[in-house]
Amino acid sequence: MLRRFAIFFLLGLSIFVALPAAQNKAPLADTKGTISGENTYHNPALGMTIVLPGPWEFFEEDAQRKAGVYVESKGNDSPCRAPFCDEDIKVAIASKPFPGPYVIYLTAFKLSAPYLDRKRYPLVKFAKAMTVNVFGGTGWTIFEGLTPIKLAGKTAYRLLLRQPAPAGFHGWGLGYVGESNGYVFLMIGNAVDFDPENPKKLQAAIENMKLEGSASSVPTERDSRKK
Repeated sequence: MLRRFAIFFLLGLSIFVALPAAQNKAPLADTKGTISGENTYHNPALGMTIVLPGPWEFFEEDAQRKAGVYVESKGNDSPCRAPFCDEDIKVAIASKPFPGPYVIYLTAFKLSAPYLDRKRYPLVKFAKAMTVNVFGGTGWTIFEGLTPIKLAGKTAYRLLLRQPAPAGFHGWGLGYVGESNGYVFLMIGNAVDFDPENPKKLQAAIENMKLEGSASSVPTERDSRKK
């Protein structure tokens, strides 16, 4: 069963390591987050809370290796001037027992001040760079293109992907790019539809998340003159 479903859970990992110039950091407690009551994931750094379907656990690297879905990150020694240099959050959680129907991958970057200006750097550009531009070659097909939505009342973007399985099921990739507390984040939910309701349940859980942090913005020169 592990081999049958492992390919579905490679989508998020492959995008994790494909993001440009990401530099790995040891996760801190507030950036890794916690799981309470087995079904509620909370990330203090992002102000994010998600109530998930069924019991969940952290999907650590050792477990990913045992499941055959771990993708080794490639080092990058060159200086990075892109907005995705400081990978402050990188977390994977999975429904349990594994392999279950769901895995979620979350990565986020603390942006430097210039990249917080949404007039100069619209969020949609980050969304394209973190999803559409990097998922090629994964074997997944776009089911629904990049679409603006609201997550907890804040602007975000969603990309839905699908992949057929040999057993007749489909793997679904639910990609979301949003921002909170000065971070831009990418969340990828993977669901296998051996129960047709599985993708819908995961999508509903993610899109009903709470985001208590503020959206990113910095004063423009015009705003400063008004003061």
